[in-house]
Amino acid sequence: MGPLHAKFANRGRRKSTSVSTGVVAEETWSIPRDRAPTAPSQTRHYEPPAATPETWPCKPSVANPIVKAMFDFVPRSSAEVAFSKGDRLEILLKCGEDWWRAYHLGTKETGYIPKSYVASASSLESQEVADLHIAAQIQYPARRTEPVINDLTPDSGWEISPHTLQLGHQLGEGSFGEVWYGTWNNVVPVAIKRLRSGSMTREQFLDEAAIMKTLRHKHILALHAVCSLQEPILIVTEYMPYGALLDVLRGATYPMTSKIYMATQVADGMLYLEGKQLIHRDLAARNVLVGESLICKISDFGLARLLQSDEYDITSDQRFPVKWTAPEAFLKNCFSIKSDVWSFGILMMEIVTDGAIPYPGMTKRQVMDEVPYGYRMKKPPNCPEPFYEIAFSCWTHNMDDRPSFDHIYDALYNFSVYSERSYDVQ
Repeated sequence: MGPLHAKFANRGRRKSTSVSTGVVAEETWSIPRDRAPTAPSQTRHYEPPAATPETWPCKPSVANPIVKAMFDFVPRSSAEVAFSKGDRLEILLKCGEDWWRAYHLGTKETGYIPKSYVASASSLESQEVADLHIAAQIQYPARRTEPVINDLTPDSGWEISPHTLQLGHQLGEGSFGEVWYGTWNNVVPVAIKRLRSGSMTREQFLDEAAIMKTLRHKHILALHAVCSLQEPILIVTEYMPYGALLDVLRGATYPMTSKIYMATQVADGMLYLEGKQLIHRDLAARNVLVGESLICKISDFGLARLLQSDEYDITSDQRFPVKWTAPEAFLKNCFSIKSDVWSFGILMMEIVTDGAIPYPGMTKRQVMDEVPYGYRMKKPPNCPEPFYEIAFSCWTHNMDDRPSFDHIYDALYNFSVYSERSYDVQ
């Protein structure tokens, strides 16, 4: 079977309607409810000083547009305004990436609101779910989920004091250190990653974190803040209640339509990184996190190249993730967005096999010896042929001939949902 990239070469750009628009329907995906961690009780609320236009980079709004609330919002400080879905607000100032200053037309209160929670009162986005694009409803029947606010509050910088964080229970331990559930100022649920002492220098980390902080995409894990003035360095991110995609896949059985939905979301996030000319370097199901309604977000972006250990040392055969890595990367230490494409093909096999280890029956050394000379993973049982073709195209030896994430996303988003439903009932 020839690679699919030849077929991709003549494809046009993807349709304007995409997963990234947030246009989805109201059916909830099935996730094992007993996997949800129990959050610590919240006993008090933090009241930071009210932000003002002088303390936050705001600019006056033009003609004070009217917006409609798409979600309920409970303020975390006295500087913010509460509202309910359907409320109307007048925008007074547009402040930073995440916050606007607004006047509530109902309660007559003025304060900050998260801009991702509202939409223009006349826009398509503010219409009811019944008006959503029919194709998106058929292919990706997941309910609207509450947006993420990257900046914790209008007046919070991204370097915060560790004393504002409250540790709950440990969620896991990975290449970079421990991950804990916690809260920021006893109000906002967060995940706190404690990097191992000596794992990287502060300067290296801050250079990479500065890039990570600018990323805004629904399928990239949001970086809220860092604590980097002393060790251990802490990374504060949004909290994803169901953990790693690898554990989700191994913990329950999902229909093929759900698996296509998972892969499409990861491709959408990688398309965003591709557009930014950024490389992940360790794309795998273990580094994708899952939230409500099977929402998937790519995590640990960029940190792999900073880690000062043998985990990502190609000379360490025992720990280097060979089975997810492109040949030019494990042979020549040559990483690019095209090596991420290779890894994405492996991730697709993880998804379709419910989290099985790639290259079943083969050791890492066998993979390093045989893959550069043409060996490729076989199509797993119950894997649709078109799905395997997309993955196979990611493993083209010449990295320049591998498809872009633009083409991969287009192929997955337009995957025939009707044909895949036939696989679900077999």
